[in-house]
Amino acid sequence: MPSDISLAVLRDYHHGFQRVNQQWLSVKELSKNDDHVAWTVVSVYYCAFFCAVEILRLQGKFLMSLTTDESNILFKAATGSQKEKFLSKGHTNFVGSISHDFLSIEFKSSGAKPHKFAWSQLAHSTFGALPNRTSDWIELDRFKKICKGTTTWEQPSDIRNRWNYRDAVFFGPRGKGYAYPFLKILKGKDSATAWVTDHCKVSSENDAIASLAVICQFLWGALEQSYSLGFSQLFPDVEA
Repeated sequence: MPSDISLAVLRDYHHGFQRVNQQWLSVKELSKNDDHVAWTVVSVYYCAFFCAVEILRLQGKFLMSLTTDESNILFKAATGSQKEKFLSKGHTNFVGSISHDFLSIEFKSSGAKPHKFAWSQLAHSTFGALPNRTSDWIELDRFKKICKGTTTWEQPSDIRNRWNYRDAVFFGPRGKGYAYPFLKILKGKDSATAWVTDHCKVSSENDAIASLAVICQFLWGALEQSYSLGFSQLFPDVEA
């Protein structure tokens, strides 16, 4: 039933917002101290990523990742002439889209890199739905480029990978050296707007994590406002 799918989307969005809200509170607490910049970078990334997932959900795009065991159980009942070919690829990441009549959700493979896929989807589906003219909205053009990781900007997941997985030295004194303007941007939206307006590319590690803080501020602000206009006003009995 269309109402079942609609209620499921709203339910998942509500709980997804709670997750993002808790992540944002952790970011704010971590950003008070420059002794653990690396942990703050990782927390900022996941806050931004979870925001992206929920924004895509509101657009009718549902990202889903399964463990190998989950996918084996799910696809055990699969049928059709392409079954063996599909199963041989070991798909575990998917994106779902609601049918026009709201009676079903069709899932397709999203590839082996769900985080990169999410950022690309945000660039094309969300920012792509807005006007192409960027002369009057410089930030929009730069947000698109950050999400795509093009034109001398890095995709957020690449920054996360470097800080969280590839270079452990960021968790020591070296990481502290990149605290500015990253931590300043996390303190207020005005700092985020000023930074992205003044920068047309990433030219240093300081710039890389600053761009991550900017996209996090922007996406969190958008998600918080959408939740406030939706659940908080339409459903005042629902806890924020």
